[in-house]
Formats: sequence, C-alpha cells, structure tokens
Amino acid sequence: MPNNDVLVVGAGLAGLTTAVELTQRGYSVAVVEGSGVGGGASRGNAGQIPIGAAGPMNSFGWVREGVVGLLDPTSAFYVHPAKITKYWRYLIGFVKNSAPGTVDAGQAAIDGLTRRTAQAVEKLQSEGIGTDLSRGAYFYMFDSQASAEHGWNAAQQFRWRGFDDEIGPIQSANELAVHAPILTHSAARCGYTQTAGWWGNPSVFVDQAERWLRDHGVPIEVIGDIQAIETKPNHVAVTSVTGARRTADRVVICAGVKSGPLLERLGIRSGIYAGRGYSFTVDCEEAPPGPILFRDAHFSLLPLNDSQIRIAGTMELGAGNNDQKSADRRVAAIRKKAEEYLSRVDWNSQTDMWSGDRPMTSDSLPLIGALTRDRRVLVNTGHNMLGFGLSPSSALLVADLLEANTAGPSRFSPERFTRRGFR
Repeated sequence: MPNNDVLVVGAGLAGLTTAVELTQRGYSVAVVEGSGVGGGASRGNAGQIPIGAAGPMNSFGWVREGVVGLLDPTSAFYVHPAKITKYWRYLIGFVKNSAPGTVDAGQAAIDGLTRRTAQAVEKLQSEGIGTDLSRGAYFYMFDSQASAEHGWNAAQQFRWRGFDDEIGPIQSANELAVHAPILTHSAARCGYTQTAGWWGNPSVFVDQAERWLRDHGVPIEVIGDIQAIETKPNHVAVTSVTGARRTADRVVICAGVKSGPLLERLGIRSGIYAGRGYSFTVDCEEAPPGPILFRDAHFSLLPLNDSQIRIAGTMELGAGNNDQKSADRRVAAIRKKAEEYLSRVDWNSQTDMWSGDRPMTSDSLPLIGALTRDRRVLVNTGHNMLGFGLSPSSALLVADLLEANTAGPSRFSPERFTRRGFR
C-alpha cells in the first residue's frame, strides 16, 4: 500500500507551499528532498512577491543584453561561450518567444496566477507563514527619462489587465531620495513608485513553512538526490541515489532545476535550464521603505531590516557547480555596479554571499500541471526568476488540478516542450 496520498518531491518554495496547501485540503502528505530544506534558489533570492508587475522576462532588451553578455562575463545576462552548445535550445527558444504576441500571451497566463496571489499569501499568513512580509510601494529606477517613461507607460497596462496597483509620477532620483536616502547621488536619473505587492526575507518564509508542516505531522525527509519516479499500477514510487524508496498515490515534482532530469526519465523534455543568480548582504545607514529595482542596471535591492539590505542580480547560464572564482567575479561585478547607484552603504560589511540555480524556461513560464500520460504525476516547477512570487498561487493551482484530476492550462503544460521541440 502507498505510504501517503501525495508525495511532494522537493522542499524549496514551490514544494513547501504545495505541501501546506494539500495538507490544508485534507490529504496525507509527505515531502522528500535531496540535500536540504530551502535549497536551490529558495533562500537567497530577491525576496519579491509582485502581483501586477510579475511577467515573462522575454523581451528584446534581455535578448540584446544576452548577445552583449556573450563577450562580457560581468554582464547581467551572461552565457558562458564554452557552454553555448548546451544552451542553444534555450537561447533560440528565448528569442522566438520574445515576439510581442507571444509575450502578451505569456503575460495573460501569469496574470491568471497572480490574480490569486493575495488570496494565497493571506491564507498562508493566517497559518503563521510569511508573517514578516511587508506590503507597499516598490521603487523602479531608470538611467534615462526616456527609459523611465517607457517603464511608466508599460506599468499603466496593469490597470487595463485588471490590477489596481497605484503608480506614482516619474520623479528625479533626488526627489525619490527624500523617501529613500540610499538613492542620494544615484547614477539612476529618475523613477517612480508602484504598490506592486509584498516583499520579505525568503529564508524566514521557508523556515516558517517547514515548521508549520512538521507541527502538522507532515514528514520532511532528506533522502539524497531523487534518481527515478516510477508509475506502478497501484502507486507511484520515488527512489533516491541512496536507495531510499517512498510510495504514494500521487507525486508532485517541485524539485527546481533537478525536476528536468526526473521528467526526462519519464520521457518528457522539460525545457528547464539552470540560470544562476547571486546576492549578498551589506549594512547601510537607513534601509529604504521598500524594494528598489534598477531596471537598466539589472539588479535589485531588498530591505532586510532598518540597517541591512540584500543586493541581488544577474542571470548566468553555464555556471560550474563549484566555481568559487567565477562566483566571486559575478558578485564583484554586481557590487561595482551597485556602488554607482547607492550611497550611505558600508561596502566593507559585505556578508552572506549566495548563489543558486533558478529553473529557467525559454518562454519564461512555469511548468504546472499533470502529465497527460499519467495524471498521478503532477509538476509545479520552472518558475524562472519569479519563484518566491509565484509559489503561493502555483500551490493553489496544482492542488486544484490534483483534486479535479485534470491536466491544467496548456500554457503551463509540463509536456509543452516535448510537443514543440526546441521552443
């Protein structure tokens, strides 16, 4: 007999929120993890849970940045030239999916998730998960007036799409520095504020979710990297490299980048590629009242407390697993850029350097749904650079699909890359 109703593979943001939601709906749930709770990109990310501002990263700006980055290992979007053959499917697909109509369709799909973000976050907070999250205005900063106007005009579309974000007027960096002194003498010329959603330390969120699950009797086991998922007539079996074996009526794959090999062993081309991000923490005189996103410089700032900030940025394809020299170079590049845009920061206080692989897809959309060949296997992964932001609402969606025994939205289909080929 199966050990549980549902086995969740992965104890990152997606896996933990999925396990919480399914437990709340009355399922017997267990979680298995390869290395530790909150691995991958779960703990050190930029800490943003946007609503209307969430969308695909496919744009010709990112495509242009990537082309330049092929020759510049310090750029915001860098592809290791020696690894380009490994990523050619992703790169070609990314360009193809950057067409305006395709981006608009992807945006509509993500909007369907983010319309449930408030419901999902408030439900989690009622259970003591995410209680330290703040909600209010984000700062969006730009290097030129023209760039700011383009961003501001794009932000107006949030209202047309049914979101009620409050968007302030374009102001100079010095005017905005009245509210966020860290912007004094910034290289950014101007920007605006937008009530985009929540923010907070994702590591605290992970710890609270883990504690909730354990308090509710949900086992979370570290059993070594998952090696195989097998569908049997009466159960689904999960086996790790250590030989550990667990069974359940159904399995939800939430293993981030490691979801790709698991799906491929089931005959599914996942379309998931590892895109590494970096962050570090520094002290400052006065943290800003909300996150700051430097759109042209491609890095962001997260206030952790009154006198500490996290600076996060870059998307790197082809990074080595234990390449500390490369990691140091990437963090140094982010810091050098940030020094041009931020003041009243103690750069010598740098700590908590972090790097983690995000599960990237060429259309910037997650994989959420059941496999058509066997709906006992569901997937909730591939959230690209929106893992923290989309995990709460993705958990609602995958739980709905499991209850209804349906495959899910075609835009999020885990099998879409199998059908499309390289896209």
